[in-house]
Amino acid sequence: MGTHVDFLEGLDPDMALKILTCLDDATDLVRASVVSRYWQKTVISNGLSKQLCVRTFPQLASVIRVVEPSHGNLGETERDHRVYASLFRALTAFPLANCIANPVSASSTDRYPEESIMNTVAPINTITLLGSYWSSIGTDDPDTPETLIYRLTANFCVITDIYLHPWQDPYTSCLCSSGFVRFQMGHPKSWKELNYDFIEAQECADDKFIWTYTSPVFPVAQENRLQRFKLPDPVLCIGGYLQIELLGRINKAIDDKYYLWRAWLNQSCTTSPLAWGIYKLQNCIHIEQAHGVGVECEWVDYDEPEMDGKDEIDL
Repeated sequence: MGTHVDFLEGLDPDMALKILTCLDDATDLVRASVVSRYWQKTVISNGLSKQLCVRTFPQLASVIRVVEPSHGNLGETERDHRVYASLFRALTAFPLANCIANPVSASSTDRYPEESIMNTVAPINTITLLGSYWSSIGTDDPDTPETLIYRLTANFCVITDIYLHPWQDPYTSCLCSSGFVRFQMGHPKSWKELNYDFIEAQECADDKFIWTYTSPVFPVAQENRLQRFKLPDPVLCIGGYLQIELLGRINKAIDDKYYLWRAWLNQSCTTSPLAWGIYKLQNCIHIEQAHGVGVECEWVDYDEPEMDGKDEIDL
């Protein structure tokens, strides 16, 4: 029987670690970890699965602890290896889909409900049966921004592209679009504060959220068409909320005021398949995340989480 030589074990430990760090798929890391005890120790003790996850999705850098109740007897490093390898697989293995669930609030609405933010998620206005659009209130200041907030279909979404369609009045041919757009993603400060209909009340919910990601500012083409805004890198939205900031007003309407009009919205991510993927991890993963103001926020997938004064979210 021939003698087998572990080439990796014969290398300097730093060189062996550098080689394994080049693996860019969690599946490959899992396979590497079962080649030999030395490979397993190198992969797990150095947290290579977590490093890969954080390198691919920097938003996970704020996670301070994970718990896997179904394997409570595992050590911390081995548990992290299992959790982050599974999480990476769930976040990258599914096809893209639209992930907008429903609107939450608009910073202003001109005529409610005819020009509500609800119109941006349907191509036809259910009240007028005409083209569907949202309209801000008019203003004399072209620099007045507006914000639209949407709930996503899952608390974990990997966002790649966002599509917006400026709306053009078919009668006057006026196109009241913003000059620029920016996107933010994050989670509520408190889930209890969202038990309120901000749309019906025509109130802005901007101050109810903590935004953990802010995109670059994108220019908006002054054209009546669906426009694609591709994020520089895929973004992991932890918490399931998207804010659209409409910056700058270009054209005046017939009343000599600046408006912002927006037709329907679309967003590409791994939403529906990801929601399934995360569901398969339920009762397996508990994540604690620290956000910018220094308060712990727990992301819990237990069926009936116990509230302990921290924000808790069912995945």
